[in-house]
Amino acid sequence: MSSADAGLEMPKLPELLKRVAIGPKLQKEITRQEAAAAITSALNGHENMMQLGIFLIALRMRGERMHEFEGILDGMLELTNAVAVETENLVELAEPFDGSNRQLNFCAFLPAVLAACGMPAYVSGVHDCGPKHGVTAAKVFEFLGKPQLPDMTEAVSLLESEDVGWAYCGQEFSSPALYAIREQRDLMIKRTALTTLERLLHPLRASGKNHLHIGYVHKAYPPIYARMAMQAGYDSVCLLKGMEGGVFPALDKPLRATLVSVEHDLEPSRIDFDFDPLDVVSSGEIKFSDTESCEAQVARIAEEGLAALNGACGNARKLLTTTGALILYSSGQASAPVAARKMILEVLDSGAALHRLRSFVG
Repeated sequence: MSSADAGLEMPKLPELLKRVAIGPKLQKEITRQEAAAAITSALNGHENMMQLGIFLIALRMRGERMHEFEGILDGMLELTNAVAVETENLVELAEPFDGSNRQLNFCAFLPAVLAACGMPAYVSGVHDCGPKHGVTAAKVFEFLGKPQLPDMTEAVSLLESEDVGWAYCGQEFSSPALYAIREQRDLMIKRTALTTLERLLHPLRASGKNHLHIGYVHKAYPPIYARMAMQAGYDSVCLLKGMEGGVFPALDKPLRATLVSVEHDLEPSRIDFDFDPLDVVSSGEIKFSDTESCEAQVARIAEEGLAALNGACGNARKLLTTTGALILYSSGQASAPVAARKMILEVLDSGAALHRLRSFVG
């Protein structure tokens, strides 16, 4: 029986609110099945959006239990349009959907670099959402001349194409029910469980191994992301302390990255990966100015990202090299960090990554 069917026999938001929105000492837990039914019902348009906001914020203020996260993810997965991709390996780059607004972020260029190294990749997201309303990959693609991004069928074709090998997956196609409530979520102000989990819906699924590369800010999140990633069906997840919670390692501090995989019985293991001194970037070098508009930030990222794919030296090249090498190494596509770094530099210098980008943009 699906969670939607089960939900017909269970209380929805009004009843659940009586149990979770009653103060820190009286709050009660809800079951995984109740959480799934409530979220499915809400995403299907059967619940009051104000009540959904109260419900999610009440859970966040109390602190979601792991089984409640599992239930909410169940409900979100039920309404996700997951599609199959015929490829031996596939990595999803899970950036925060609200983008970045503090530092240059070159995630829009990273999947083309990985694809040129033989690793199919995609970045998932939306064009714009709160609370940051920052720079997203979709905004960079639009600036580069690709305003119409692929639907699910087109994304599969791009990933399976020998000439492209990477894609963008927009939430409007992968999870239209979740995308439809983005304005209501903006009004909630606080980040909720939906924000935590929307990067873990696994919309494009390889016939071979599926890898997730995801960043975090707060130390409480790695166990949650690891558990939810396995629930969603990924074979491995690389968790790292990231720039603004994204896929590029946080700067000015040692790398903190952990690998969790089905192959190694889900036991977290530290990734032994040292940056080449030539690739080190300080946060001050890529910081946005306080007066820089989002449009100006997008233009800077596009200019520097294209230069890196043209073989130019600079911070974009360094960040793409370190992050790309980490992904290749953690997913088993390179035997050692040094070999992974060499692979990245070769496709940047040869123009192979630039060709992959141009094949996508058209």
